[in-house]
Amino acid sequence: METTIYNLIHTHSEGKGVGIMWDSVKTISDAVEASMPKDAAEKLKRDLYALMCGGHFNEYFAKDAVSKMYYEDENGEARYAPYWTEAAVRELYESHKGEIEGYNFWDFFVALHFVASNNHALIMRWFPDESSDDREGRYVEMTINYLCDADWPTKTKVWDNLNPAK
Repeated sequence: METTIYNLIHTHSEGKGVGIMWDSVKTISDAVEASMPKDAAEKLKRDLYALMCGGHFNEYFAKDAVSKMYYEDENGEARYAPYWTEAAVRELYESHKGEIEGYNFWDFFVALHFVASNNHALIMRWFPDESSDDREGRYVEMTINYLCDADWPTKTKVWDNLNPAK
């Protein structure tokens, strides 16, 4: 019978405490990350994080997701997120968190930038003379609507859409 890493650890770590488990995880992690392409290692980290944390963003994964978002302005120039500071988004989140129960601050942070990135041209075309504060209000309203989608089965919509299972 072939011994797998799992069977080896399961058989020989029993009764030896949590420390041996963490040492085993560290050994495996180092070996796996050293032998994997960077994008595959990032995917594995996302998958493990989602397994342990239930499909909600944390700071690391939120900032990574947002850093890849952009829209093209009227001159065809890419405008990369973030479009708001963390403090500004936190203030918006605190004002609206009762409307998006089940989502954390980082979920809202990602969703707000996602909505703005995907709808900037439309909002500018529909409301060309609107102030930036009014546009911000529209993005917030659209974000709340996006997160509170009645036909989405869980409160993990933004994670699921940006981290699809492949």
